[in-house]
Amino acid sequence: MKKFWIGIACAGVVSLGASVAYASDYVQALLFPVKIEFNGQNKELSQEYTILNYNGHAYVPIRYIVENMGGEISYDGQLNQISIKYAEDQNRFSELNSVKQEGPFSLSLASHKKEYTHDEAINIWAELTYSGSTTIEVQHANPLIVYYIKDDVGNYREMATLDSNTTESITPNQKYKKSFPSGLVPAYNYDKSGLKDYRAFLENFPAPDSLSPGNYEIGVKASFNSNGEEKVIDTSITIAIK
Repeated sequence: MKKFWIGIACAGVVSLGASVAYASDYVQALLFPVKIEFNGQNKELSQEYTILNYNGHAYVPIRYIVENMGGEISYDGQLNQISIKYAEDQNRFSELNSVKQEGPFSLSLASHKKEYTHDEAINIWAELTYSGSTTIEVQHANPLIVYYIKDDVGNYREMATLDSNTTESITPNQKYKKSFPSGLVPAYNYDKSGLKDYRAFLENFPAPDSLSPGNYEIGVKASFNSNGEEKVIDTSITIAIK
């Protein structure tokens, strides 16, 4: 295995922003090119991620692991805190559901409630299922399932995706799950505010992660290439914020 120098103060798969590292903050680790399996399914690690071996322990990309297990992750630079959210119960009850079928693929979207209060966390989840009979190879951006918010007057915000694409094999009945990302609401509110300075936005919006009262279209899209054919599957639901 190749040796690799990494600064602990700067290391991380979540975008942590600029950091200052000193000589004492560095350790010597080894590149560890292993495969990762989720519920019996091998997943290829995309090029922007690296697994390391340090003192006999494997250090894996936390964003890659969390998102492949149906969770979502965010980083708060002010608190110096990484937050992870995941579904405690995969068979959650939902009051709203929407499903779009495209050949052997189906994309479903569900919400625990039809109405939420403005200070309540939105509990929405999506699932892409492949029901074909043979294993296929697909290319897609990261993440595969992308959420968006649209309000009654047309304000729209979509999740950001990484520039690099991932190529992987999908087996029959394989599922991809993605919970509603906590960072999407602050991004939507920031765009809607029209402010160019994010600090000014935070000063003017004491609750940036809350939606104001109204109706909102919450949608998901899955874009990928299969057998040389571009596919885009999308579906949406409408929730109310009181």
